[in-house]
Amino acid sequence: MGYDLHITRKDCWAEEEDERSISLAEWQSVVDNDPEIILDPENPHEDYYIYIRDAGNWPLWFNPRLGNIYTKNPPEDVIQKIIKLAKTLRARVQGDDQEFYDLDGNMLSIQYEPSAQDKNTSSVSYERYIWYFAAVVFIISIIWHLFIPGK
Repeated sequence: MGYDLHITRKDCWAEEEDERSISLAEWQSVVDNDPEIILDPENPHEDYYIYIRDAGNWPLWFNPRLGNIYTKNPPEDVIQKIIKLAKTLRARVQGDDQEFYDLDGNMLSIQYEPSAQDKNTSSVSYERYIWYFAAVVFIISIIWHLFIPGK
């Protein structure tokens, strides 16, 4: 398991694609103008790229479902490159835990605040789990009364 950094325009990198998403065409335009970023020759797929650097190539992935670019466990020089790419894309760099990074690569203390929609979604999920729990307890009690001899 690793820790990803994401180039995103959204409040949270994990939000589904919307008007703030980075399109493949936008990303491709950046790639076309940056000789250090190329399609990964070992993984020929339109979403797999590498950052060519002296210390060894580094993977960058475009996620079309979320409209962002990400990489896993980047060292300091890759973080700096990601920040430059984010600036070019008018986006920000965000970690898996939804913390943002400034232009110097310093983690900002500002964290993601769930939107009203996220809060409603999580409460719906919570209510669903309550219903599942109640159903399981009900089924177990029926089985208990049917198969366990009474006193």
